[in-house]
Amino acid sequence: MAYCDRCDRWFPHDRALEQHKEDSNSHWVCDDCDLDFGSYDSLMQHYMQSPNHHYCMECDRHFNFEESREQHMDDKHWYCREHDRVFKSEPGLHSHYRQSTDHHYCFECEEDFDDEDELWDHLRHDHEVHIYCAECDRSFQSESNLWHHLNSRLHQQ
Repeated sequence: MAYCDRCDRWFPHDRALEQHKEDSNSHWVCDDCDLDFGSYDSLMQHYMQSPNHHYCMECDRHFNFEESREQHMDDKHWYCREHDRVFKSEPGLHSHYRQSTDHHYCFECEEDFDDEDELWDHLRHDHEVHIYCAECDRSFQSESNLWHHLNSRLHQQ
């Protein structure tokens, strides 16, 4: 005999209890953990909070690895990894990148980079962007070169 503590009912065998849980509106079972929840919302909360689940709330998909979920989010949704936020549109994501000081964003090709050095390398290589001295119009390959120039005798002349 198998007992359902949520419904206070007995079943002739384990398979009958499993079938009851599958058919019932009062059972929401996590197939991975075999935990039984009283509502769909509770099951969703479990998926989101458990470190054992890699779940996409946007399309109700499960992944075996967090890296797979993150790649899926990058490929299928407008996702900011830095802030773990999903946007309703691609322009919304790009607007977030432009406004956030945590991002290193190329306005030219709308790409986000891991750090400022990567962004500057990209700008110099792909867009031939240089840094200019506002006073003498000399061009520099990096901010540190401009800084050295600003503190040099050549700039002060």
